[in-house]
Amino acid sequence: MFKRMTEFGVEPDTMSYNALIDAASRSGNRRAAEAWLSKMMGSGLSPNVVSYSSVLFACAKVGDVEAAEDWLAKMGENGVKPNAVCFNSLIHACTKAGDNARAAQTIDRMVMSGCRPTTISYSTLIGALAKSGNLEEPEAWLAHGGC
Repeated sequence: MFKRMTEFGVEPDTMSYNALIDAASRSGNRRAAEAWLSKMMGSGLSPNVVSYSSVLFACAKVGDVEAAEDWLAKMGENGVKPNAVCFNSLIHACTKAGDNARAAQTIDRMVMSGCRPTTISYSTLIGALAKSGNLEEPEAWLAHGGC
């Protein structure tokens, strides 16, 4: 479809690229999502929060915490403020990788950045802690204000 757009003289815009990034992310192809975002930036278009959140979602699906952290940092460098969806993807990546402590730190980072954690933020961490056999920490997070 992308090729046909250009063949017909239609210039891809941010929404076009976001659709491609999102499709790659949902199919679990992190590298393709990253490649489309890079191509978008190379074309002179500025990614928005949706562009980055889609790539972060792809990182979360495969539990690649380092890649998610890198993309979150690139967002800031490019003047795009991460929202709860972005942070929640990082939290999910951390828990998928088994790094519950880092997921908890991410919730704290959210708060410090002025982004309010959501039910998803807390339930992702609480579920991971409970699955790991840690039943005290989930209770503390519940008392902390989650869910």
